[in-house]
Amino acid sequence: MLPKKGVFEILKRSTTSANGELRSEQKPDIPVNVSPRVSRGRSHRLLFVLAMVFASRVSKAQDARMPASRWRAYGLNVARVSAGALGWAAWDQLRDDPEEWGTGWRGYKRRAVSEIAGSVVQETITEGLAAAMRRPLDFRRCVCHGTGRRFTWAVRGALFDQMPDGSTPLAVPRIVGAYGGAFARTTWHPAGEHSRAVATLISGSSSLAVGALINLAYEFVIR
Repeated sequence: MLPKKGVFEILKRSTTSANGELRSEQKPDIPVNVSPRVSRGRSHRLLFVLAMVFASRVSKAQDARMPASRWRAYGLNVARVSAGALGWAAWDQLRDDPEEWGTGWRGYKRRAVSEIAGSVVQETITEGLAAAMRRPLDFRRCVCHGTGRRFTWAVRGALFDQMPDGSTPLAVPRIVGAYGGAFARTTWHPAGEHSRAVATLISGSSSLAVGALINLAYEFVIR
């Protein structure tokens, strides 16, 4: 009977001492079953496929509702975040993160594909939910005066939608998209020091923080 998964098989070796006594030694052998690692790899691929299918379904479900202008904006956003993903991949390449993907062109290619795929999932979820909820995704500069108020307005814009009527509801599409894209990355990203939940929380929060920085740039710099 094969040993249970993850259990090391212990081999007993009997030897005879100089005085004729029989003694026994135990030495751990290599793992006889590596199926847990294989199972994790398959589950990661399955979760990645499910994430892409979900993003695709969200997008297609809004096909009839989204006007041509919104589809153009979606295409531009995908192109923009994909270009930015190449930069993030270069940064990860310099840090050799994750180290399992190695260095050189092959390592950079894997990192670039990972960043682009995660960004596309994020943008698709965000745009699909925004169309369904009739939420704007464009940043609107504050009509207020004073650096403090403008700063607060720009930062809040990462978490609250700026509606035409002046209301600012919680930015559900933006938040779900950020953490949805972050979770999608964990399905193919090698396991690190953090659990999948913690990695999703860190990556999704970082994405929202970057959005706040972009809002600040549009509020104070870009005209």
